[in-house]
Amino acid sequence: MKETKSNDAGDYNSMIALRIKEKEKESYVAGTLFSKKDPRIILIDNFKVEIVPEGELLLIYNNDKPGVIGNIGTLLGKKQYQYRADAFRKGNSRRHGDLGSQYRFNSGP
Repeated sequence: MKETKSNDAGDYNSMIALRIKEKEKESYVAGTLFSKKDPRIILIDNFKVEIVPEGELLLIYNNDKPGVIGNIGTLLGKKQYQYRADAFRKGNSRRHGDLGSQYRFNSGP
């Protein structure tokens, strides 16, 4: 484990980040506080997001093809999960393959 401190939090007053490296895979998550009391996840790998870190979340990276998010939603619905879904793109990219989706569960079977 290595701790690094910096005065540069980018567009935020403060930010905390976690980088996990395992063999050839690396993951990165960053968060901040809005209004000094509302935590948000703001970056997952290269995806800019705004996620309230509470409850159960499912994060999926997928190719940007018609029907992918809908098929996942159909599968979750058949299993009687109640959820809210949001999609997010890598940076400002519009390229195929640079899409992620977030599913926040309200209840499950």
